[in-house]
Amino acid sequence: QMLGYGAVFTISSFQMDIKVQSLAFNSAASGLVDVQVYRRAGNFDKEKMATKELWTLVSDTSVISAGPGKGTVIPEANFEPFRVANGRNHTIYVTLTSKDLLYTDSSTTNSVGSVYTSDNFLKFYVGQGVSQPFLSTVYDNRILNGAIHYVTEIGTNTAVPTPMPISPWIDAFQIDRVLTTDLMGGTGGCGCMFEIRAKTDLVLRSLDLVVNNETSMNVEIWTKTNSYLGFEADEKSWRKVSEVAVQGRCNGNVTQIPSENFEGIAISAGSLQSLYVTLLSPELVYTNRDTISRGDVFQSDENIEVCAGSGVGGYKFVNDTYFPRLFNGAIHYSILSTPSPTPAQEVPKTNNGVVV
Repeated sequence: QMLGYGAVFTISSFQMDIKVQSLAFNSAASGLVDVQVYRRAGNFDKEKMATKELWTLVSDTSVISAGPGKGTVIPEANFEPFRVANGRNHTIYVTLTSKDLLYTDSSTTNSVGSVYTSDNFLKFYVGQGVSQPFLSTVYDNRILNGAIHYVTEIGTNTAVPTPMPISPWIDAFQIDRVLTTDLMGGTGGCGCMFEIRAKTDLVLRSLDLVVNNETSMNVEIWTKTNSYLGFEADEKSWRKVSEVAVQGRCNGNVTQIPSENFEGIAISAGSLQSLYVTLLSPELVYTNRDTISRGDVFQSDENIEVCAGSGVGGYKFVNDTYFPRLFNGAIHYSILSTPSPTPAQEVPKTNNGVVV
């Protein structure tokens, strides 16, 4: 994690309108901190970063910092809510008056503009760190440590009475993990449905597959909460989190689904989540193991359990399943970790000692 004055990032809504009511950020400071939050419709424009008049101030307040690793929440009374229409983007700029804002350098994992995390209604994109308030010097591939507080809206200015929970933490203190499942192969089909159970709060980032083809192929990945039993052919009960063309790698090698083409799935500790991988042709490799029952755990680590599932004979939600079948591939996920007590600081670029 890094320290800077500010962070700028883009969010987008989908499925319905949302109203942002506040946010939380992570600060290395102790005691009172001064924070300002600005917004602009649309995506981030680096050329307009330094033009303060192009931004709308939605919060200018002082709050007591909760310290590293904890969310410092801006009270809703000190935040002017704003609406993000369904399918639209909005850019948010959070800045402190001191160099105490924590964010993450994601250069090795996520690039600016890619989706870092999402839930059913909101996507959060990788953004930039800002060297000093309203300077055009920004650091790409930075992720705010914090959370977005929002409620959903149906149509224009019609608030849903039940507010949504805090959106998934933009967890700078994340540990990226990979759990490899069975790679024995042996059989295959067009798809595979299986369940995973989280032992701790985590975010599923992507999957690796094993396919029996070396050409380009279209892959779809769907998900639903709880078990998939009884919903094998019910497309309306599932949510698509990835559709992408990938280059197959056969002979037991895994084919990776890029994380930027996969909407993160937040899974709470103790929850069961179903996944469904489907191809247009029967090229997906899985394993038939008759010594295990469907739903039994066949692979696990300290954070996640993978259960034996079902093979699917046809493309996308057909009543043609076989079990037990073991998914072949790997699961990429992130969990929260303990923050470092001494975060690194951004060093602004200089020209003869003058910050540029």
